[in-house]
Amino acid sequence: MPDTDHQNSSPLLSAAQAEQTAVYLLTHLDQVPHYILAKRYEELACFADYLHADVPPVLAQTDQALYRTLRRAVTEAHVAGYGRMDGANIRAMAATIHGEIKSD
Repeated sequence: MPDTDHQNSSPLLSAAQAEQTAVYLLTHLDQVPHYILAKRYEELACFADYLHADVPPVLAQTDQALYRTLRRAVTEAHVAGYGRMDGANIRAMAATIHGEIKSD
């Protein structure tokens, strides 16, 4: 299902992959620290972007159970502190670490 609210800024993941990864991490919050330790920055950035964009409102009409599940997961992610993550900052940090940004 295409979703215009969740902007995919990932050069490595398609929009569908980005959303799938974000939903996986959202529903498996115990995996987020593992992704951090494994330096899976693109996936973490997609997760952060999804958290900030929130659950697509259209799901409330098309799949109420999924909508409730994702809303609950978003709330739990914010309570766990993951709402402070910023996709753009994660991507910038990853680029710096990987030497893609040249400093003067």
